[in-house]
Amino acid sequence: FGSCVINNCLYVAGGENDGIHRSLRSAEVYDPNKNRWSIICEMSTAMVPFIGVVYEGKWFLKGLGSHRQVLSELYQPETDRWYPVYDGMVAGWRNPSTSMNGHLYALECKDGCKLRVYDEATDSWSKHIDSKMHLGNSKALEAAALLPLNGKLCIIRNNMSISVVDVSKSDDS
Repeated sequence: FGSCVINNCLYVAGGENDGIHRSLRSAEVYDPNKNRWSIICEMSTAMVPFIGVVYEGKWFLKGLGSHRQVLSELYQPETDRWYPVYDGMVAGWRNPSTSMNGHLYALECKDGCKLRVYDEATDSWSKHIDSKMHLGNSKALEAAALLPLNGKLCIIRNNMSISVVDVSKSDDS
């Protein structure tokens, strides 16, 4: 399943039914202020998400459908609707990724030394940032997560090492 937080509420969607190997379309939201789960609009297609990000107030998911085809959808909380997505943002989107200060970032190399920035004007991942922190190609040094923290991006690797990149100092951010 995929998960995210929007407006202090936890959203979950998709996944696989235990034992049957059937992809799910279901989606729910947990509101901690009411201590209650609620069912929201189902995804338009069943999928097992493998990547997700909140960008511009919308939740983007990319995953595998029932026939193992790659699918992408976005959820708009204001309208409680899911929409298929086919644009350049999802076409070039890789994991790990995150959004920060209105920009969408993804790692380009395995150890996270290079970042890609989504350019909405060209609908492509044409901007790049070199962190100049190349550490190697071993499995232990592979980037496992990319998270925003205090206006900087944290690259967390399999061996739990962390690099912090100040993207505000880059010409390409």
